[in-house]
Amino acid sequence: MNDQKNSDEAGVDYDLLEGQVVQHKVRPEWGPAVLVWRRENKSGFQFEDGQIRAFQDSWLHMLVPIAGTLDGSSQLAHLLRRRAEIAAEEARAGGKRVAKPALPFEEQVRRFLVSYPGGFSGETWLKDIHGEGETRRLKRFRDPVLKDAQELMSLESMRGSVDAGSHEDVWKQAVKLLRSTDLVTPSQLAPVKELEGDAIVAYVNALFDLLHGEGPIEPRFDAHVAAVGRQSCSWQLATAMLAVLYPLEHVCVRPSNFRTQARLLAPHLQVASIPNGRNYSGWLAMVKKAQQRLVDSDVVPRDLMDVYDFVRLTARTS
Repeated sequence: MNDQKNSDEAGVDYDLLEGQVVQHKVRPEWGPAVLVWRRENKSGFQFEDGQIRAFQDSWLHMLVPIAGTLDGSSQLAHLLRRRAEIAAEEARAGGKRVAKPALPFEEQVRRFLVSYPGGFSGETWLKDIHGEGETRRLKRFRDPVLKDAQELMSLESMRGSVDAGSHEDVWKQAVKLLRSTDLVTPSQLAPVKELEGDAIVAYVNALFDLLHGEGPIEPRFDAHVAAVGRQSCSWQLATAMLAVLYPLEHVCVRPSNFRTQARLLAPHLQVASIPNGRNYSGWLAMVKKAQQRLVDSDVVPRDLMDVYDFVRLTARTS
């Protein structure tokens, strides 16, 4: 690492950054990080999710030491520095990186409680994740979108519009609802947002059957994906509406973190890149297993949306 140690005009203390494990203020899902290089007006940080990210000096204020929990001599700090060294060695050698094992679940819980004292009922979680007490609505807040889903996508609301032939109204409400949350990115939402004419009618009918139809979930799930477009429908888009309307029963699938979690809880789970009902059942079973493990650890989530965010924030490699 470059031995440059100083402070810039904005008061960034490189000694402090180099001597601490830090975390990004608004992207905690990246995990803890350590400073691994310093060049001119940039600094590189090795994050726990395996990525080295470079920041201009003007953005270093977003990286704050994890007070009272992890210092530069901790085991995690050594692990992160060694990971950066290995990545550099592999890059020089042109080798491929081998998938690392998932963190033990107990370690996930421990780190979760460090970041969110009081767990799922603690003030930090309720404020930062649910948006409790906040006047400004952010996409990451769960309570507003869950409330809106009950109003816009309820059986009574949807059936009245569908029976009246107002499919376009339902489609607009669905797009509005999904745009209001970070469960689905704008690019993932595009296949629904760009529907026209008869495709809107087919989509709304499939969505209505997915959310309120009877019988096994798998064929209804597959019909919904087909109405969106099998090749363009992401797992997030296929599952977000189920998750916000039925958070006690269904979950939004986030493949990146879910695959890491599955290494530990469902190692034999085979998942296709194109969403389908059978694979969704496997994802759902894995998340419910995580839910039970949390309950067994005396950390009780409110619903599967809480479990989703737990996995999103803590599913890491060791």
